Amino acid sequence: MDQIYVAIDKKYRITGVYSQLTNPGLLASWYQNGTGTIMFIDADGEEIYSNLTDAEKGLSHSLIDVSVTSVILSLDYDYNDGLLFWTEFSTSGIYKAFHESGHYTVTPIYNGTTTVNIGLAVDWVSKNIYWTDSAYNWIMVSDYNGLYVHPLIITDMDHPTGIVVDPSAGVVYWSDIGTNAKIEIASLNGEHRRVLVSAEDSSSDIIETPIDLTIDYEINRLFWIDAGTDKIMSIDLIFNTVREEVIGIPFNQPIGITLDANFYFVSDVIEKIFVISRTNTDDFGVINAGGTRFLGIVYFSSQASINNNHLVPGHRLIFSTLNNTVCSLPVNFGHSGEPAVEWCFMDSIALTSMDYIYNQDMMYGYDALSQSIVKTQLRDNAVPNTVLSVTYVQGISIDWLTNNLYFSDSNRKAIYVCTIDGDFVTAIVTEYVDQPSEIIVHPEKRYLFWGDIGEGSRIERSSLSGRQRRNLTNSNMYNPSTLTIDLNKDRLYWIDTSHMYVMDLDGNGLTRITNEGGETFFGVAIFQDQLYWTIPSTRCIGQYDLSNVVQAEFAQLPVAPQVIMAYDKTKQQLSSGSCDVANGGCDEICIPTDAGPECLCSLPLSSTCISDVYMDHFMLVADATMGTIFHLTLLSDQFHNVPLPIPGLSRPIAIDFDPVELKLYWTDISLRTISRASLDGSGMEIICSEGVKIPAGIALDIANHHVYWTDAGTDRIYRANMDGSSQISIIKEGLDDPRGIVLDEINSFMYWSDVGDVPKIEQANLDGSGRHTLVDTDIVWPNGLALDYNNSKLYWCDARTNKIEYYNLNYGIRHSLIQLEGKTHPFSIAVDEDYIYWTDRADSHLQRADKETGLNIISRSSEIFKEAMDLYLGILSSGTLTTKETPRTTIHPTTRMSAPTTPGSKPNTKTTNTLKTSRSTIPPKTTTAADGESSQKVQQIVIISSSVTVFLILIIIVVVLFACYLKSRGSSLHRSVPQHQTHVSANVYGEQNVLYNPDNMMVEFENPSAPPALHVDACTSEQNLHEHFYMSLLGSERPESGLYDTLTEEDI
Repeated sequence: MDQIYVAIDKKYRITGVYSQLTNPGLLASWYQNGTGTIMFIDADGEEIYSNLTDAEKGLSHSLIDVSVTSVILSLDYDYNDGLLFWTEFSTSGIYKAFHESGHYTVTPIYNGTTTVNIGLAVDWVSKNIYWTDSAYNWIMVSDYNGLYVHPLIITDMDHPTGIVVDPSAGVVYWSDIGTNAKIEIASLNGEHRRVLVSAEDSSSDIIETPIDLTIDYEINRLFWIDAGTDKIMSIDLIFNTVREEVIGIPFNQPIGITLDANFYFVSDVIEKIFVISRTNTDDFGVINAGGTRFLGIVYFSSQASINNNHLVPGHRLIFSTLNNTVCSLPVNFGHSGEPAVEWCFMDSIALTSMDYIYNQDMMYGYDALSQSIVKTQLRDNAVPNTVLSVTYVQGISIDWLTNNLYFSDSNRKAIYVCTIDGDFVTAIVTEYVDQPSEIIVHPEKRYLFWGDIGEGSRIERSSLSGRQRRNLTNSNMYNPSTLTIDLNKDRLYWIDTSHMYVMDLDGNGLTRITNEGGETFFGVAIFQDQLYWTIPSTRCIGQYDLSNVVQAEFAQLPVAPQVIMAYDKTKQQLSSGSCDVANGGCDEICIPTDAGPECLCSLPLSSTCISDVYMDHFMLVADATMGTIFHLTLLSDQFHNVPLPIPGLSRPIAIDFDPVELKLYWTDISLRTISRASLDGSGMEIICSEGVKIPAGIALDIANHHVYWTDAGTDRIYRANMDGSSQISIIKEGLDDPRGIVLDEINSFMYWSDVGDVPKIEQANLDGSGRHTLVDTDIVWPNGLALDYNNSKLYWCDARTNKIEYYNLNYGIRHSLIQLEGKTHPFSIAVDEDYIYWTDRADSHLQRADKETGLNIISRSSEIFKEAMDLYLGILSSGTLTTKETPRTTIHPTTRMSAPTTPGSKPNTKTTNTLKTSRSTIPPKTTTAADGESSQKVQQIVIISSSVTVFLILIIIVVVLFACYLKSRGSSLHRSVPQHQTHVSANVYGEQNVLYNPDNMMVEFENPSAPPALHVDACTSEQNLHEHFYMSLLGSERPESGLYDTLTEEDI
């Protein structure tokens, strides 16, 4: 085949100058005598090949008008921006050339490569460049301006050479010609690295020395030129199938490869460029430059057909605007020396909160227009995808270590967690939440922070599952909204109207930043040592260097910025955790803790999510006909349920639960047994069967490790240890048909109902002594009992009178609460802080009503049950942590239903868990009992006790008044705070600074001084871009070093 010689001036003067690249063509670098330049052939492969094979036509070319004094090893380009990039040998640098005023201007990007830097690739979408360096054996990445240069991949490489990126797929490929030659792939941030093909796993004719790579983006195939086998090989990027493309070409020392739709182009160090047909590889031509060595080669063409959008570069500020757009600025806009030009890449979206996962190149936000949490890749004109449709979301945050998404809902007054795909939505904070605002996660510390702008505005912290809540601030706040965390220094920043605050993660070291102009701050973000904030009223973004420069910069924008975040890889370092393997063994949501994974279940509960169905406002219901015990959650009015996988159930009637050992106890009237098991069905055992006939009711004495039950067959009440040993009869006489039973552990009382010939409700001590009747008139079939410990009321339901009534244990007064209508058969009853619940055997309903008025009756779950019997109600204590390996759930059984559980526990050396306690209960005088002398004695006791109570109250009042007097004198006081008290009123800038710590339930009155304040000047619309201003400490000189390093404990 004829070979065409291209004549070039031997002194390498530019004989033709190509002023600007616009048309498709072949770019190649060459050198001779240590000097290099860039050649451009203004033709596609078809025309180049045609000219090579037609001696009369010849081959025309031009040189690029760039000043190059060194050998160009590799090159690439950005078609849309008109940029050329290359690496140079002797200067050890990366350069770019951009076209202006009719010629190319060359600027260095980075100096510090080695002389064996070989490969270069341009990500024209995210505006980053990548290169290989075979001396350091690493891959480097930089933005176009060389402002952020860092090693991307530095391990397990021997001799990296070729490199190419696929921006539309968000990946980078590179070749390694070391001992184990291979081609690898990783995401553009270096994550998810894997080997595509290697010599170790393939035959020698597949891969030996893969010197360079190129991609056909249209067919999604990667090609490489192999200098060892003299072949062109390819691999399908979807199915990873390898095939041989070109063989038998007389390559000498091939070094580069590129292609267009019809031809391969291979540069050879020995003075040649091969042009090879892709349809018939026997047809090829050679560009022979005689004495000129070709190195880098790339086919220049439009990149729009691939995916002409823009990934946000690795270090950018992302902010939403009042114009319903999402825009970006470089993080160094205040120090770049260039105008801060915003770049908006999304429109028609009103993000009010946002976060991201860097290694997935994915941004999440709440869109107020669509009222949904959305996700989108950070690309020009990217289309958001809905993750979860939900209204009134005030804040979202992502745990990038577990891929859990958190959001606050001001309408439902709760904080939720779900997966990043919107699955398994689970409420984790539901109590004492008024108007939750912005939230933020610290995955490494396993903390969740949120603001509450409702009554008693505050900043709170909890574990990632909502446990261990702690109030970090006091109530003298107005609108604690946007939050962000400085992960490097573990500081929490938040906005409160025209003030910004910062403190450590425990609430210490509070500092105030005040806007002197009075404008309202809106968003806040941190990038390394840079603090940013937005002021929508003046369309400003401020930047402040926290490390050593006490001044700030402003970017004034044509649009009003709102929420802002720093898109930064360094903030999201990956580390191993307890949820990494098999989701921590959890069926749905896995929360990492120091003790292991904590598993959460969503609503509605599924039958697969059993082992961790704790335990926040839950209920257990026994169904005798179905032979099943159900778990229901009370976090919504729907009573979502799941059947517990407990083996061996036949006809369960009465149930109770041990919140310390997490064991369920039940009676079975068909099997005539008392049994127990864990909620997942494990550890099932029959603890009592001998002498058991009709076990109707059951109750647990947790503090003394006893189980009580009534037997309607033997007409007795029994007690045994919780393992079934030491069984005894404690009530043997005077019973006809005993049913429900409930215990008051604190005062050592038990109550039971009897539906025999003389129906009644009775009381006795836990050992069976001190027995007397409470109610025995106008009562027929009192099945279920429930004890309201806080209000000292005993509730019952009557299946014949169809009434729900209660008895005030303090005053001995009986009250009718609800008269049920229609066909009904109430069987079991329960009560919590707000409601009473009862089961109805007639229509298999679970019903609820207000416990004080009996109104607002709702009915649920008729489709679930066939014969709903006993029920148990439990409430999880705040501040406790439940884990799979070491269960430490504390459940508050605020009531017992047919057989109520304990209202409180006595000191227990076995566990630190606590149950809700009730007020002291005095053995009451009943209005229905006619006990003669016994009744009079009871009344005398009540009168005496009431007098003692009044006297004690007077003493308490005197003590409180004296304490208030000491407090006014500035004394340092400590006082207990009732559990669940959400805040304590205090004045941040007044005499006292009050910190509330729910963990130890103490209020600490600290050093009476205001937090140090920082003042900033205003950013007005008349100011120029990047106007300088100063932050200074209130009442002190400007610090010489770091802003916060000067704030000592005495300052605060």
